[in-house]
Amino acid sequence: MDIHNHYYNVISYVVTGHLFNTLYKSSELSPYTHTLYSGSYDKNGKRILKKTNKNYNLKKVAKNKINSGQLYIIDKSEIHRGEVPDSEFTITIVYTEKPVSPNPLVFGDINGKKEYEFHY
Repeated sequence: MDIHNHYYNVISYVVTGHLFNTLYKSSELSPYTHTLYSGSYDKNGKRILKKTNKNYNLKKVAKNKINSGQLYIIDKSEIHRGEVPDSEFTITIVYTEKPVSPNPLVFGDINGKKEYEFHY
């Protein structure tokens, strides 16, 4: 589940390496490309994402490369995907601010599974 927003603003500084931040625009008009997933945590901290009946059309609006020494901000309203190339060692320092309801939007492939579990 790479495409999501946050329930807080993200301010991040890239210490070394680089990453890509892709921004998306969402629409509830077809053709649908993604389904919204509902997230929760169990008592052991396992992340559970369950597929909802809400479908969206996501369109890529920008892809930015953030290099070592750069600061970037992701507003809680922005839908994005962060990527670090497999060949790149990257370290960031992240500060979060202005949290709201802890239910961010998480988008998965329209043909994705009904449920995903993540163990940390």
